[in-house]
Amino acid sequence: MSCYPGCHQGPSLGSLRPQIPHIPGSLRTPLRMMYSPSYLVSGGLWLMQRLKAGKSLQQIAMKDHSDIKKSFIYSLSCNDRLYCFKHVVLISSHQDRYVPFHSARIEMCEGARRDYGYNGQAYSQMVNNIMEPIIASSTCNLVRYSVQYNIEQGSANSMIGRAAHIACLDSEVFLNKFFSVMGWKYFV
Repeated sequence: MSCYPGCHQGPSLGSLRPQIPHIPGSLRTPLRMMYSPSYLVSGGLWLMQRLKAGKSLQQIAMKDHSDIKKSFIYSLSCNDRLYCFKHVVLISSHQDRYVPFHSARIEMCEGARRDYGYNGQAYSQMVNNIMEPIIASSTCNLVRYSVQYNIEQGSANSMIGRAAHIACLDSEVFLNKFFSVMGWKYFV
């Protein structure tokens, strides 16, 4: 297997694109929307799929194939190259209702642990496909950060969880603090 030099940034749905060399950090990507704790986001995704026949929405919901193990997202997990990077920095927030906390951290969730069916097994395999090479690598450093944003309450974005989802990229204060306190060591 060949690895890309440099680093990769994938904010949200952008992380699903093929990894391109020399593009800086990686931020929240849903691993699987089926275990999303937000009925509002799941419902919104379902509605968007009905209104717009976009391929990316089908892929993120893993509805692009009748067999989950033949879906685009599952196939990405089988060919994952995160272990090729020197640092894999995962930033997650419980305030984010768009990307579940466990998904942003590439961890098993309680829903998948209790799901002994085909989908639960597939989800477990996806997590293992991504994490086992990272853990086995002697040159890859995995770091997970859980963050809490100071978000103005009462706005529509805060009520649906979108404010926290975009805060990581949208907040100059967060980015300055993260890179000056913790993040600098991963990008020097």
